[in-house]
Amino acid sequence: MPLLCISFFILIVSTINFFAGNTRNRDRAKKDAFWAKESAANAAKDQDLSTLSYITLSEPLTEITVSGEPLSRLKEELLSFRDKTIVNLNGISNTDLKLTYGANHIGLLSQYDQNFTDLCICLQNFGKELLEAEQPEDAVTVLEYAVSIGSDITDTYVMLAYLYLEKHQTYKIDALLEKAEGLNSLSKDTIILKLKKIVHP
Repeated sequence: MPLLCISFFILIVSTINFFAGNTRNRDRAKKDAFWAKESAANAAKDQDLSTLSYITLSEPLTEITVSGEPLSRLKEELLSFRDKTIVNLNGISNTDLKLTYGANHIGLLSQYDQNFTDLCICLQNFGKELLEAEQPEDAVTVLEYAVSIGSDITDTYVMLAYLYLEKHQTYKIDALLEKAEGLNSLSKDTIILKLKKIVHP
């Protein structure tokens, strides 16, 4: 009986060591692959950036009439993006950016992406304040533009969905869902869940 117990114990320990060894090997392989990719990215040659999908402000945004604060300040902030280079690079790692466009461009690309993030935040704030100022149509214009360029701010989608609901345009919420499903963002699932709850409370 003791011999059987010892044999069983040895079997368990051997099994644990086997799987632990496999896990270590997989982790080591992942690390090696990561550093190999990073090394290749740092050596990548610069590519032409003209193929990027650059974002510009739509004309209807610039024609929105506002008065008082904070609307005037927010519109001025929004208009300042006309002079900035904006690209939506959500969900793309720095390593992949360097591999695709060259290591020397990473600073520029990071700035373009930060400009996109700042623009989305500005649009969300502007849309919210327009709604509070009882300018719902202008709010829709702003929020729809934000969605069209790939904003991943949850409140932008939720606010726009409720505006559609008030206008009995639930079919437009379906379009919002389709747009959300195409996002490459951590907030994607949250946005989809909240939109579905609005349609089917």
